[in-house]
Amino acid sequence: MRLRKTIRHLGGRIIRFGMNLIDSSAVVLLYHRVTELNDDHQLLAVRPSNFYQQIEYLKKNYNVLPIEEFCHILKRKRKFPRGSIIITFDDGYSDNYTTAMPMLESLKVQALFYITTSLLETRQEFWWDQLERIIFSNNKIPNNLNIVLDQKKYSFSQLSANTSKEIYSQLHYLIKMSKTECRKKIFEQLRKWAESNFEARETHRPMSRSEVKKLSQSQSAVIGAHTHSHTPLSLLTYHEQFDDIQKSKIILEEIIGKEVKYFSYPYGTKKDYNSISLRVVKDLGFDMAVINYYWPVHSWTDIFQIPRIIIRDWEFEQFKNQIARFLT
Repeated sequence: MRLRKTIRHLGGRIIRFGMNLIDSSAVVLLYHRVTELNDDHQLLAVRPSNFYQQIEYLKKNYNVLPIEEFCHILKRKRKFPRGSIIITFDDGYSDNYTTAMPMLESLKVQALFYITTSLLETRQEFWWDQLERIIFSNNKIPNNLNIVLDQKKYSFSQLSANTSKEIYSQLHYLIKMSKTECRKKIFEQLRKWAESNFEARETHRPMSRSEVKKLSQSQSAVIGAHTHSHTPLSLLTYHEQFDDIQKSKIILEEIIGKEVKYFSYPYGTKKDYNSISLRVVKDLGFDMAVINYYWPVHSWTDIFQIPRIIIRDWEFEQFKNQIARFLT
């Protein structure tokens, strides 16, 4: 198994190297949060000191493009300037505005912020943060958990420090693969079981509408849509996908007073969207859309399936190696 993985890794490097010789590549980086967290089970947060060091390094050593320039090059299927990079954020956490934006402004670098709109002004956390809080941060929860959904019962027992990660993982998948109404029913049961009714922690809240507007007014920020409900689009019909994506686009355009031209598929793996999603994004008039698949961008890349590299809170040498891996 390890040998097979090593062969695939080497094969990928050879293919990337050959493609980069033919056509200079660009890389799209994906961040989620810039903050320090004691617990980060989804590995979404990059510490502010790390983030600043990363962006400063990119500014000095690579060609960090404005978003519109990147889109313009890809639309016309031209070669990218060598070492081209753009920076993106998904979801719309408040620290994107309070922490990331000032750093980007100080370094005169632009990023594209894809925002989920359903939680703006709700004082609620994203569902994965709510789940993490219930499973890992509540000492009063009972040992046995039963979730009933569409007359099907899901049972979890002997909840302890040893089993919490497994239960979190199972619940995470169940909730992710549920539509909005089912997701609400699951959390009603979870909150009752945990005897909790959480409001958003200041450390985990999404941006407010006023923060989104102020963010959009910065030269270092471009606003993109990330659906309204953050549901895997592959679960939805054409009309459901259209409504969910269009709703986020309309809300954001009302807030910022500008056209929203860029889109990010929730979760973004190839199981999370489908050919219907591509049609909807085109029908709604977006200029480009991004996915979460580790690969560089070339002049021939599908502008509605642009791959991205997820950035974790790595040590600096690992960060530099990850960037070089896709650009050389």
